[in-house]
Amino acid sequence: MSVETTYITPITPDTRVLKEGVNRIPISPLSLWPVDTIPSAYVFPSKLDVTRLKRAIEMLSGFYPTIAGRFERDQEGFFFNLTRSPIPFETQTISSKEAFPFPDKRVIQETLDPYLPNLGQEFPLTGANKPLFVIRLTTSSDPEADWSVLGVSWGHILGDAAACLIALKWLELFYVYGSLEGAVDQKGSLGIPVYGEGIKLLKVENDEIHFSPPKKNSIPLQEYTYLKGYTIPEGGKLYAKTREGTERVDLILSLSEVGSLTKSVKDLLLVREEGSYDKNMVLSTQDILTGWFVSLLRRSGQGIKEVIYVCDFRRFCQSDPAVPPNFADQVANSAQFRTISLPDNHNRTNSTSNPFDEIFEIAKTIRKEIINLRSDPYVCFPWLTNVAYHLEKSAKAGLGQYVIPDEGGLEVNSHIRADWHLDFGFPAYQTSFHCFDTHIRFLRIYQSNPTENGEKSLEFALRVPVESKSGFEELISKDRASWRSGSDVS
Repeated sequence: MSVETTYITPITPDTRVLKEGVNRIPISPLSLWPVDTIPSAYVFPSKLDVTRLKRAIEMLSGFYPTIAGRFERDQEGFFFNLTRSPIPFETQTISSKEAFPFPDKRVIQETLDPYLPNLGQEFPLTGANKPLFVIRLTTSSDPEADWSVLGVSWGHILGDAAACLIALKWLELFYVYGSLEGAVDQKGSLGIPVYGEGIKLLKVENDEIHFSPPKKNSIPLQEYTYLKGYTIPEGGKLYAKTREGTERVDLILSLSEVGSLTKSVKDLLLVREEGSYDKNMVLSTQDILTGWFVSLLRRSGQGIKEVIYVCDFRRFCQSDPAVPPNFADQVANSAQFRTISLPDNHNRTNSTSNPFDEIFEIAKTIRKEIINLRSDPYVCFPWLTNVAYHLEKSAKAGLGQYVIPDEGGLEVNSHIRADWHLDFGFPAYQTSFHCFDTHIRFLRIYQSNPTENGEKSLEFALRVPVESKSGFEELISKDRASWRSGSDVS
């Protein structure tokens, strides 16, 4: 098995995306997430057309000129140099008689090897002149295994998972329809990518965040553990260490099961808040699922005191003049971590309390925080300014963030509203999307891959201490049984 690399010449950026003659795109400090990739792998039931795929990548470079650019820095700050450098396209043929290239169709696999291209350890460094985007197409030499796997490494500096997903959806359209205008005609609600100025952040001086005009007192900067910068080798060792002494818990819930849980908790909202019901307090499915997982971890002996939420802030405080009108559509890292302190679980000691109470209180706490971030500039902008300060500080030192929760924390990265599935013209149920693994108390959530009968479900994965796994899984089984019977959680 050997990997062959050819290079795709990018096309001129589309004028709907960038004005003619633009050769650099500034990177906001808030978008400086250089040390990481967003990896994905797509399985198809037969071989993709290489010529069409290469042409699709060419067209993608016209809408996303940064994938053919370089990450650089000068006296003005960090930016993408639109060098229109050739894009690496890797191919390999492997000997395999397996009917499917992964052990199963779960989204979250243990590894994506050997299907994922590697960007290397230097790509996050400014001036390294390394590609930020690479695709690898793998096929099997055995006629009984006619599948192909499209592996994509998207440098995180290009944009967050939402930006990556939209780019991949455009790649699919370009492949299926074969022309730029044909894809645009069929794009539906998919937006044409936009590059522009980021949110105008607050002033930082003497380790304090200052409002302008100074309507409120300044706020001290805070350096959470996950804002500390690391080199790639350091980050790799850190992630490896978080796997030691842990085992992975995988779970698939049908939408009916999710509906049973959410109904029980939302019913509590009406009862508990009667007479003081806030119409803005609409608990999301994700709020409730997070509350349930916190409850599970607590009941299995882990003292979870906070959640570290990945918050997409594209539509936060949109009416504020600090937010550009087109910010929601910009290609950037527009999701950041927010630490949310949770109420304690004292209700668990009360034998007369409703077991759903704890889930309800956690969900309500999370929703209040999201509402405040979304609507109050005096909550949202200090948070973003604090994050941006530390991201820029790390990037200047050639470092990046590796988010590991403390012992009392649960990290949540949810994609329940994001459909990562791409079929490239094949029947949907014959194709699948995959990403890889998780670490200690890092909850990943995705929509499951399509099935032939159209049944939909959600997939969950996280790692817990080895000694907690059996008890954790037993609690999950008991809770699911209680939902089916209509009784309370254990």
